[in-house]
Amino acid sequence: MAEHLRRRLRPLGRPGENRRGIKVTRRVLVRGAVASAGLAALPLPQVRRAAATLAGDFGARGDGKADDSQALTHALNSGSILDGENRVFAVTNAVKCGERFKGLVNARLTQINPGGDERRRTLLIQKAAGFVLENVDVDRGGNGSEIADRAMIGHAGGIFIVDGSRFQLRGVSVRGGGIGSGLAIINCVDFTGDDLMAHDIWYRLPEHPGDDAIHGMYLLRSRNFTLTRGQTHNLGGSDGATDSYRVTRGFGIAGCSGFRLIDPEVKQVGQGIDITGSDGNFDFSIAGGLAEDCESWGFKFANSAHHGTIEGATARRVGLGGFVVSGETERGNPHQSYSITMRRCVVQEVLGSHRGASFGFGVMAVRRIDPSYPRDILFRDCAARTVLPTSRMEFGFRNDVPAPLAEGKPNRAIDCHAEGWRQQEFHGFG
Repeated sequence: MAEHLRRRLRPLGRPGENRRGIKVTRRVLVRGAVASAGLAALPLPQVRRAAATLAGDFGARGDGKADDSQALTHALNSGSILDGENRVFAVTNAVKCGERFKGLVNARLTQINPGGDERRRTLLIQKAAGFVLENVDVDRGGNGSEIADRAMIGHAGGIFIVDGSRFQLRGVSVRGGGIGSGLAIINCVDFTGDDLMAHDIWYRLPEHPGDDAIHGMYLLRSRNFTLTRGQTHNLGGSDGATDSYRVTRGFGIAGCSGFRLIDPEVKQVGQGIDITGSDGNFDFSIAGGLAEDCESWGFKFANSAHHGTIEGATARRVGLGGFVVSGETERGNPHQSYSITMRRCVVQEVLGSHRGASFGFGVMAVRRIDPSYPRDILFRDCAARTVLPTSRMEFGFRNDVPAPLAEGKPNRAIDCHAEGWRQQEFHGFG
């Protein structure tokens, strides 16, 4: 799998490709421009806000070179929406916004001091309610070598929103930098996000870090939210000898409830959409969406995910499996994974990173903790197809929990089929 992905990465981008040689859409190229001069001329629609304050009124230069950190901090805490007029604002450390923050529109922020205390967040919004971020782009800066601590996904990144409520995000993108999160939303409630993107976040370190090094979008202990057309592309890193996506997540969601993902898109990552964590996720849905070129899982629901539905989603060219539900991995946690339904979902090409473990759709028990979970998992009208000679899908559908152990709530695959499997089409289903 790693070799397959390395072949997709070339050292120099060509027309129609990003800087790592990955083909991207025009939309990604527009938002992924690297030079500050290019950012100033981005052909993005400017949001008109009659009541907005202009950044220049607070002394911000907006030339992409002079440090505008102090001026922006004052402006963003003035109690009115700030209009950046599509200028580029160079900042150092974190621009911190508090309870008086009401919004930022039409602005490009570029971090010119990406190292430091390894907690570098370009825009930090805390305890604010009823605000808007619209048409905002953040460049984390640096070359990806500044942060070496993998635990920084909860501390370092582009945009952090903490303890917020009733806010709206539209046309927001984060790129660049190394270890950390593109967009992190922590302890928030009642919000929406449309057309969000995190892309080209790439570490460069002497050795590959441990798991969870980069999250494109990181959502922790939040509830009642909808994200529409969120995208994460090209999250990975290099140890100088090999490139890998292994320790990255497109979406990392933990301890969240009452949420909906509509048409998410994840490409070139380790794990695509990871709905997991010991805190548990429940009452959620995914409508549509694509996870493509994932080194391990496309869509993962683990530890204690329950009461969720996934409909019309596709996983393409994945290493281990397209869709997987797994049980709790920690003793003493009272929660488990159960009651998840997948309808009309498709897996196209399982590459088989680990022989004997690859499948299209799977229910995986952690036998040392509790072999009777996950339970009440339903696959309906789902399909797994592998046709490439280099692919290796051992099972179309795999279930580790025998029906007698599920105590009347067995895992089922109804009106499903698989093509190109090596061992069995259906393994462990009655």
